[in-house]
Amino acid sequence: MLVLVWVLAACSTPTPERAAISSARPLPSAGGADLEIIQQLRLSPAMLEALDAGIALRFNYAIAACDDSQLTSTAIELSYSALTRRYSLRGGAGEQRYFVRRSGLLAALDRIRLPLESVSALRCAGSVRLALDLAALPTPLRLPALLLPGDWQLISPPFAWSAASN
Repeated sequence: MLVLVWVLAACSTPTPERAAISSARPLPSAGGADLEIIQQLRLSPAMLEALDAGIALRFNYAIAACDDSQLTSTAIELSYSALTRRYSLRGGAGEQRYFVRRSGLLAALDRIRLPLESVSALRCAGSVRLALDLAALPTPLRLPALLLPGDWQLISPPFAWSAASN
């Protein structure tokens, strides 16, 4: 039982050496409001190997704005199709971008835009945090992902933006 508690606690510890958000700012968009995020993600060799084998990697973003009165959760998904030999990035609003090279896909992760629930978030302070969704991995990989956090853990520390930075 103690081992399970230790494993679960380790799975929620931020890994700033692997995932860091350096900037976040709400921006107006055609659909209302988006959050532009500048981040640095360093995927482990195990994550890159899984991606190259066609296993999708989903990153969940937890966004809180306006004193936590507006909570949003959205995700992006990275995948590879051996049939088309293309990598894809599916964004939070459902748009999909394709890349011939993995390096292009990883470079596109440096700056992303995620939809916000409300236009009022443009005037509020808030915070954002990202994490690799281990539950979205195929069942045979979930246990190794929990037991080997050095290979599979990717959680950013929360990044807060101020209302003045908008």
